[in-house]
Amino acid sequence: MKTLTVKIPDHLYERTERRAAARGATLDQEVTEILEKCTSAEETTSLAAARAQMENLFRIVRGFRMGAKIPREELYDRGRIR
Repeated sequence: MKTLTVKIPDHLYERTERRAAARGATLDQEVTEILEKCTSAEETTSLAAARAQMENLFRIVRGFRMGAKIPREELYDRGRIR
């Protein structure tokens, strides 16, 4: 098991400590559980699904392109009324 020292704001420490106490857990257990949730495979899967959905939306939005940065001149020309 590894030991990790992290600096966090006092209010966040106190809220996490209260949350752990309400569940009858130690602060170490609470933080470990939070980290497990953040790094779980389920979280990774839902993030991948959200990214895929976002990429699909980008593909179907007219005029949107994922690629190289648009040159400033072209960007200004797009907004001009002709």
